[in-house]
Amino acid sequence: MGSEYQKTRYASILAPKLALLYSSTMKYRRIAVAFLLISALGKVFPQGVDRAFPPDDTLRVIVDPIPFGVEAFEARLERIREEEGRELLGLVLAGGSARAFAHIGVIQELEAAGIRPDFIVANSMGAVIGMLYAAGIPPARMADIVSALPLENYLSPVLPTKGGIIHADAFTAAVEMMVGSQDLSKAPIPIIVTAEDLRTRRQVELAAGEFARVMAATFAMPAIFEPAALGDFLLVDGGSTNLVPVEIAARHSSFLIVSTALYNKSMSFGNPLTVLNRTFDIGKTRAGMEDLLVVRPFVIRNDVEEISYMEFSSPEAIIERGRLSALDSIGTFAGLLPPSALHRPLSPELAAARALYEERIPARLADLRQGILPSLPASLRFTLKATILDAFEPSPMDLDGQAYLGLAMVGSAGKAKATLSSIVGLSGLAGREWGLAAGISANPIGAFHASAELRLWGDFGQAADLFLEAKSVETLATLSWSSRSDDP
Repeated sequence: MGSEYQKTRYASILAPKLALLYSSTMKYRRIAVAFLLISALGKVFPQGVDRAFPPDDTLRVIVDPIPFGVEAFEARLERIREEEGRELLGLVLAGGSARAFAHIGVIQELEAAGIRPDFIVANSMGAVIGMLYAAGIPPARMADIVSALPLENYLSPVLPTKGGIIHADAFTAAVEMMVGSQDLSKAPIPIIVTAEDLRTRRQVELAAGEFARVMAATFAMPAIFEPAALGDFLLVDGGSTNLVPVEIAARHSSFLIVSTALYNKSMSFGNPLTVLNRTFDIGKTRAGMEDLLVVRPFVIRNDVEEISYMEFSSPEAIIERGRLSALDSIGTFAGLLPPSALHRPLSPELAAARALYEERIPARLADLRQGILPSLPASLRFTLKATILDAFEPSPMDLDGQAYLGLAMVGSAGKAKATLSSIVGLSGLAGREWGLAAGISANPIGAFHASAELRLWGDFGQAADLFLEAKSVETLATLSWSSRSDDP
């Protein structure tokens, strides 16, 4: 695979240089000949790059991707070629955060036109959509999932002790609750998703691995989400270096459909964060466009290029934009696809998966709405506790509605959570200038929730009292059968 990758890259690099030989001006011909002569001498007398960076140098190998399960992926594709005697059709789903919801609408229209891919290559949020589709979830149920799982309820802010300010354990656990525990290599539609390994600085092409863990890696936006550990890798979002992984797909077929989710809106650069965001975007968008221009696949350019990457609150509208964009584009290339790629029956494996998820997804979504929590992996994190203004109507287990600021250590495992926290009151309430608390909450069965907390309250005293005066101790407990949980 590595040699094929190098051939593709060398071809894309040398093609424009060779084209200079045919330039109408002698100036460019001489420049081109000189360049090629220097390159040839470098091969004969490798005192330059090869000497500075020998083959096993850690910087040199950065350009070589790391395959993970790709050999089995390729074997599955070869089996399809042999059994059906045709070129395969690949679907590439580009990254783009919330804009990637458009891929669901695209998939809906592709299937309506009788176009179903033999394999998928995707990254970033496009990989989340691609993995759900590859697992066998019907497109309509995919739309139900993103509409019924508001991300703000499943992403938790944390102190950046593990490389990010948000952890997504609850989201990936909810996905696993619906999809089940499976390996990516067993998905009915073969799929490769990309990530970047922080340790080796190499791209990792994932065609295998625990489904939920791989998904966590694919959208781990650097510095925002915590990097995801997978084996020896420490992975972040593959879309951070290239938003359109079409070059990977081109190694496996010449029939490719790319669904984009790019950003192309005028920006004001007075805000440093805007400058940082645009700078980060330039490289990954440029790399994706370069590969599109080299590979030249069929393209569905989704009408989402002015939508913010954080517009997760409007999935239905973005899905509809994708559907309309696909309707506008499919007619331009459907007639160019081989007849054998159209209106193919579902494989027995894919048909069985779709029947399973057609029943399971509505049931699991109903469970989540009723307050049944997904089972979380064991973890220990630190987070801020803060309420800036006093609450008019305090809820059970809150701090009597008072404003406060503090720090908490939170441990989670399965459907239980334990916390140790310290706070400073901001309301000036006598006897409650500071507090220490230890609590536990659990969802042991069905929608039944139980929680308890022990609190020690006090005021800031004199130096002789070590500045802290304990005033009171209280215990609280709640039992509930919830119809809906807003805190997974």
